[in-house]
Amino acid sequence: MDVLVVFESCFSNTQRIAESVADGLKGQGAGVTLLEAAERIWPLEGVDLLVAGAPVHHRGLPNRLSRALAATQGATPKAFGLAEWLEGMPQWQGGQAATFDCARGNTFVHGSALAPIARRLQRRGVPVVSDARFLVGVMEGPALPEHLDQARQWGAELAAQGGKTGETAQFWIPLSQKPNSPHGSAGPR
Repeated sequence: MDVLVVFESCFSNTQRIAESVADGLKGQGAGVTLLEAAERIWPLEGVDLLVAGAPVHHRGLPNRLSRALAATQGATPKAFGLAEWLEGMPQWQGGQAATFDCARGNTFVHGSALAPIARRLQRRGVPVVSDARFLVGVMEGPALPEHLDQARQWGAELAAQGGKTGETAQFWIPLSQKPNSPHGSAGPR
């Protein structure tokens, strides 16, 4: 299976999660290309699974204004992100997609980038077969080892099941919980 993992990251948490998802995919024998959306290239030929991920900004997918605000908080966002990458994505007759987002704290407070990513993919006829949310303790990072382990696990599950995990994955990592204890349920996220 050939996989393209495309991501946007401002504080580097989402990049580290994307790298861990890619590691999990590779561990199951998938061929993986890791791509930052800001590179403005669409290497989709021969791709079986597209994995797209972004941080949650203002309860949704990052945009020009939210990136400018993140820059005032110490982030290093690029002017071109995942929203623009998906909008510029050429027609793709490949396979399926999986999506993830990275947020700090409680999902109900911080919103989701998953639905906007999925809508953009579905408008292009790309079915989204799995999604995952990864929570981080601090916006500035770094992502904690248990978060990265869970991202690797999700990547491995995607590869082992040919891009389909059967259910939406959700990884809740409250700071008060022991490391490596995912909490979640099937459902949007």
